[in-house]
Amino acid sequence: HLNSHNQHRSIFTMIEKELVEQLKSGNETAFRQLVETYQAMVVNTAMGMLHNQTDAEDVAQDVFIQVYH
Repeated sequence: HLNSHNQHRSIFTMIEKELVEQLKSGNETAFRQLVETYQAMVVNTAMGMLHNQTDAEDVAQDVFIQVYH
């Protein structure tokens, strides 16, 4: 299982790096993919800290705006 996990992680890292490169070149589709991939995780992380859904969603939006710029 560890080998499989490492392989999946490696593939994920390559995809992530490719998305970041696409973002740097201004590819809006790459940004949408990034948001779709990470939105739930970012909101859940913020929710764990803030204990308020609206605030957590606001923080997540701010995170993605910073990533985009």
